[in-house]
Amino acid sequence: MNLGDLLYCASLPKDCVTSTERKDAASETWTKPPTDSVNGTLNLVDGGTTIGEYLILQIFAASRNAMKLKSLIAGFGLFVALGSSSSAFASVVIFSDSFNRSDSSHVGMPASFPDDVWKEQGGASIDNGRLLLERHAMVSQHFSTVGYENVTLSFVYRPLPLSDSADKLIVRVLGGGAFNRRLGLGGSSGSVVFNLPGLADDNPDFGFSFRVNVGRNEGVYVDRVIVRGDPIITAAVPEPSTWAMMMLGFAGVGFMTYRRRNQSSALAPDRV
Repeated sequence: MNLGDLLYCASLPKDCVTSTERKDAASETWTKPPTDSVNGTLNLVDGGTTIGEYLILQIFAASRNAMKLKSLIAGFGLFVALGSSSSAFASVVIFSDSFNRSDSSHVGMPASFPDDVWKEQGGASIDNGRLLLERHAMVSQHFSTVGYENVTLSFVYRPLPLSDSADKLIVRVLGGGAFNRRLGLGGSSGSVVFNLPGLADDNPDFGFSFRVNVGRNEGVYVDRVIVRGDPIITAAVPEPSTWAMMMLGFAGVGFMTYRRRNQSSALAPDRV
């Protein structure tokens, strides 16, 4: 349904509906079809009316009912406020690798992200379904985080038995960032979650690396590497037709109020 259809229907009697609309006769409310499964928008009228146009159409229809009119105007204000703010969404897995593959002297790539091959050097390998980093080993990943913010990196690690507190697992964000964390390998297994700097957000070529500073027969197992991010929600800008409907709606409300006052004055008895 377009703007012209809405204006035409709003100008007709309250029991009028077009071929693309349905109205519940008992409640005088527009039927609410299912959410559009393709783009996630809510079609409140069969022809695809937006929620803003729907609220304004209801303002037209409710112009003779003061309480309903106030509620609908408040609803439209809420719609505009929500449309200009970001919504909270759960974080999304951008990359993950559990290294659940056959033992190999090459790290390879995760099955769920086959395009993201680990770059490696030194003593990096897959051992018993885990990433093993030994002397001189370094591995790195590069992929896009476009559309995501508040990026985090999490993983678990377990030092080899001969490792001590002088041995380090070094985690870096590549590309000129200042993020550089050193984890001592003298203790037992651990798990970490790093909140990465802004360089990791909305980056077409985000990268991070694991490197070890260990001696002979020392090293660390790394597993369950996960990079998450929050989807970036852009502010929703109402379409021009929505603003036009809003202005026409308030003009209609003003006209109905003016006409009601004139009718009341004409029917009032003359005072002597």
